[in-house]
Order: sequence, then C-alpha cells, then structure tokens
Amino acid sequence: MTKVDRVYEAFIEGQNVAAQTLNQASDIVHITPKKLNRGHLYTVRLLCKGLVNDNGTIKEHGQFALGIHFPEHYLRRCVAAEIVCWFGPVTIWHPNIKPPFICLGRVTPGTQIVDIVHQAYQIITYQKVTMIETDALNHDACAWARANSDMFPVDKHPLRRRNVEFTIEEIKKEVKE
Repeated sequence: MTKVDRVYEAFIEGQNVAAQTLNQASDIVHITPKKLNRGHLYTVRLLCKGLVNDNGTIKEHGQFALGIHFPEHYLRRCVAAEIVCWFGPVTIWHPNIKPPFICLGRVTPGTQIVDIVHQAYQIITYQKVTMIETDALNHDACAWARANSDMFPVDKHPLRRRNVEFTIEEIKKEVKE
C-alpha cells in the first residue's frame, strides 16, 4: 500500500489551479497536466517568438514545448534537470538550452509551476540569457547571442493578458430650441 503524502497532493492541487488560471489569463501558454505513477507531469506549449537554427540560418520560430515534472520528492529536494525537460523544437537556438536540457537558473524544492513557466518564457524570448560560454549549455548560441544582443528580446509580449478596465459614460448633448 502506498503512503499518501497529503502535503505533496495539496501542492499538486494548487499547481493544477495555478496552471488552469495561467491558461485562462494567457494567449501564449497552454499547460496540460498528467498524473504519472510517480509524480505529475505538465506539458507546456508556448506560442511566442524565439529562435531556431535552420541549417545554419538563425530565424524566428513561434511554437515551443517543454515538460515540467514534479516527482513525489519535489517538496524535499529537486534537481533542475529532473524537473524541466525541453521537448521541442530540437533546433532551438539559445545559450541556456541544449535539448533535452534547459537551464532556468536556480530551481528550489517547491518552486511553483507558474514561476517555472515564466522563467522558460523569458529564456525562449531572450528576455533572460546567459552570454558566458563557461555557464552556457550551447556555446555556439552563446557566442552568437553576444554578437547579436541588439536583437533581444525577440518577443516583448507579456505572458499574461493585460486587463484593461474602463467605464463608459453617456454624453448627453443639449439641444437648444
């Protein structure tokens, strides 16, 4: 019989709500949850501008995918390479990504799904980039990024839709008789 970790299950329930809320608040991100035998997996699809290497030509691309896995021990310990996996495209061109790995920076136990998605989005769109070869996963992309930093970010759209609140007032035109 498997012991139920109520704290972990409550965390996952909260992540499911947060993922659904982000899905509803964004035209860019689509998160799909899936329960696994050991943990939970979220497939994340991002519809934003990023770069790919198309046979030596660096060009914009508009759809990216990654997986976020919360193993049962996630609230006690985590290794970023176990948590986030790059799905595609495999031709992604970024110093912090070398499929199947993506370096988000520091990911601590209990980091929320929304925070991970935001970090991934900032990386894909070049809002967040490491341009030091000794700290990069893709050295060629790092050298290229340093030489082309004036192009960044490649997408400035916010991950969430901005709410605009306004009121409409009727204007009454006075008619002179």
